[in-house]
Amino acid sequence: QGSDQGFCNKLIKQHKGHRRFDEIKTKPTWFVIKHFAGPVSYCSDGFLDKNKDQLSNDLIECMGSSTNAFIVKLFKQDVKYGEVLNKDESQDAAPSKKKKKYTVSSEFKDQLSSLMDIVDLTEPHFIRCIKPNPQNEPDRYDRKGVTEQLRYGGVLQVVQVSRAGYPVRINHQECWDDFKVVASP
Repeated sequence: QGSDQGFCNKLIKQHKGHRRFDEIKTKPTWFVIKHFAGPVSYCSDGFLDKNKDQLSNDLIECMGSSTNAFIVKLFKQDVKYGEVLNKDESQDAAPSKKKKKYTVSSEFKDQLSSLMDIVDLTEPHFIRCIKPNPQNEPDRYDRKGVTEQLRYGGVLQVVQVSRAGYPVRINHQECWDDFKVVASP
């Protein structure tokens, strides 16, 4: 099993020297992420406990034997609770198989993975909305605020790259199709 200190040590080992990461030598369980808005200190104390948020077997069995059909259906259909509710069947099926523990972080990871699979199937296009003034009043333009939004959104960097002569990014296959003649001996 890991520890909070071990988690912090792994982060430090993995990201030491990165311009956006820093450690606090006087606090061994703390680290700093340098966000665009400024540095933020994080403490890893209790991190592992916070991510072991499992329901107790007693509570799962109680909900599974509820008189409310909706609650019973909700718990019996969920893979996380099926193991506890169907323990008689699961003991006969595969006693040597290691069971997966479901925690808040493992469920989040599964959901994030599922979302990324969906995103990978799409071709998203983003529209950046710029607020002309903090009060959202018509006919008022706050130049400093708009410039700040453009800078933090990366829009000014895109313009700089475009002006440097790289206005279009094409995928590798299109590039190869266009320039393979030049590469041939």
